[in-house]
Order: sequence, then C-alpha cells, then structure tokens
Amino acid sequence: MNEVMLSFGGLHFKSSTLPYQTLNHNLGFRWSKHERLGQMPGLQFSGPATETLSLSVEIPTDSKNRFDALEELKKMASEGVPKRLISGGGFEGQGANLGMWVIESIDIQKSEFMADGLAMVQKIDLKLSRHEELS
Repeated sequence: MNEVMLSFGGLHFKSSTLPYQTLNHNLGFRWSKHERLGQMPGLQFSGPATETLSLSVEIPTDSKNRFDALEELKKMASEGVPKRLISGGGFEGQGANLGMWVIESIDIQKSEFMADGLAMVQKIDLKLSRHEELS
C-alpha cells in the first residue's frame, strides 16, 4: 500500500512519518474595479489569482524525521526554486502531477515542553503557491 499522501520536491508527506492533518486549497479570481460617476463601480474580470495550498503538519517527538523534515523545508524555501508537487492519492488522484510550486511561508509552533525545553509537539503550517512561468 502506498502511504505517500503528497510529494513536494524530494520530501514525502507520508501517513506514517510526516502526515498532514489539514490541506486547504485556495483558488482565487481577480476583478478590476472601475469607478463610475454617479454609479456603483464596475467590475471587470482580469483573470485567476495565484493558486495556493496550505498544509498543517504535526510532527511527533518520536519521529525520526522530526528535524530533517523541517530543515529540508527551510532549505527548499531559501533556495527560491520552484519544486514539483505530486499527489499521493487523496488529492486530485493517485500520482497526479500538480505542477511547480514554491514555499511562501513556514510557520512553526512548538508546545508541550519537557523540563529541558524540548517540545513534545511541533506543528508546521506550510503555505505553497503555484508557480507559473512568465510567457
């Protein structure tokens, strides 16, 4: 059984080691506003907005990937290079190529601390944006 939920670059979000709890997919649309004298403004469709995905990932303390995954995400984000996103099955079908995406932000939340300061729970909120080549 394939347990990969999603692959981004070389990082695999797996149900056993690096599962995401939520995935939000945002499709936006742009409308230009045109002021009109004595009337409500007119709106003109100007195209799609940037497509985004937000993932919430909770990494358990006992996970061997705990630090590796976060460091890999930081490295990919700082490179500034789009990475391929591939579905593992639950999102858009098995092995679907979802195109090139970039990391816009990584939010890290740590909680349930031990006496030595080690966080027992580490949650990562990851925001990805679809990258389209300029034509």
